[in-house]
Amino acid sequence: MKFSITTILLVSIILLIQSIGFGQSSLFSQKIKDEKSGIPLKNIALIMRVFFVIFSLFIIVKLNARNGLPISQDSSKNIPYQVKYYSSLDGMTQVSVNAMLKDKQGFLWVGTQDGINRFDGKDFLQFRYNPDDTLGLQGNYIVSLFQDSKDRIWIGTMNKGLSYYEPTTGIFHRINTTSDNKEIAYKSNITCISEDENGNIWANSLNYGVLMIRENENGSFGITRIKSFENDEQST
Repeated sequence: MKFSITTILLVSIILLIQSIGFGQSSLFSQKIKDEKSGIPLKNIALIMRVFFVIFSLFIIVKLNARNGLPISQDSSKNIPYQVKYYSSLDGMTQVSVNAMLKDKQGFLWVGTQDGINRFDGKDFLQFRYNPDDTLGLQGNYIVSLFQDSKDRIWIGTMNKGLSYYEPTTGIFHRINTTSDNKEIAYKSNITCISEDENGNIWANSLNYGVLMIRENENGSFGITRIKSFENDEQST
């Protein structure tokens, strides 16, 4: 059993108060002396109680030392973490968080129902969809986030498809694919994203099934659609 220094002092004070009170009780308030020593019995009782307090303090300290607990310690070190609540008042676009990602640079990306927030530990940088900006976010309702081996951050949206962010340029890219795949790339509801050992991006779409996105040498992307594991895969 481990005791803090505050507990030790508190117990010692209580015992000392009790000893003083006990020594002044009516039973020993009479002027009765010990036959051999001639010391009043109430003083003997007080001395015994003080000795008991000192002995108890010694035992508790020894137990703490055996258990590796220091006599004095900073209580703030016992708190493993602190919780702070962030809201739109702190710079977030919205507080309904659907996805979070800590990238390799240490930034925290927070996907909400109204855009993305990049947090540097102090301030939020907002990203929202702008229909006039072809190099911006593809949709505001963010569902999933993933960073691949090339440090690109892939963004899955609600019915706005899949896009990725290039950290070196600060630009959002829509998937450059064939016309047959544009509906899949731009209208999918992407719930999760991953990458295999060959660098292919895998995404789960609620309305188009499992998708494998493969980057071509010219920078375009081919999409392999798998409706279900029971059916044959369909590549387009």
